[in-house]
Amino acid sequence: MNSKIRILVVDDEPPILEVLKRYLIRCGYTVLTAVNVAEAVEILTSESLEIVLSDITFPDKDGYFLLNHIKTSYPDIAVIMMTGHTEYHTVKESLRQGADEYIPKPIDFEELSTVIDKITWSYVSRWQDAPGPAV
Repeated sequence: MNSKIRILVVDDEPPILEVLKRYLIRCGYTVLTAVNVAEAVEILTSESLEIVLSDITFPDKDGYFLLNHIKTSYPDIAVIMMTGHTEYHTVKESLRQGADEYIPKPIDFEELSTVIDKITWSYVSRWQDAPGPAV
């Protein structure tokens, strides 16, 4: 089932993007990457995705802008927010704005796998009914 799940990873730090991409590919997912919000929005218009894993802090628009864009325009895409700022208000704000999950940096890969599995099971019926790759 993993090979049919397409994940977009958005982070402005190329080394983090590369590590996450390699890990998720090893887990069997199809992975795309973007280094900023504008690039992520462009990918969203041209690709069918199931999950977006996004940082919150970017030099251009923040991850909350991207989160709002996804939840407004692509409600069947699950969003996992990540950041090195793990204060309670950051976590609460991410969830309040519609994030499905939140992962602190540095990323614990076991936790990330658990979160993705949880999202996959909660979204699978949506994805099966949505246009795009069948899960």
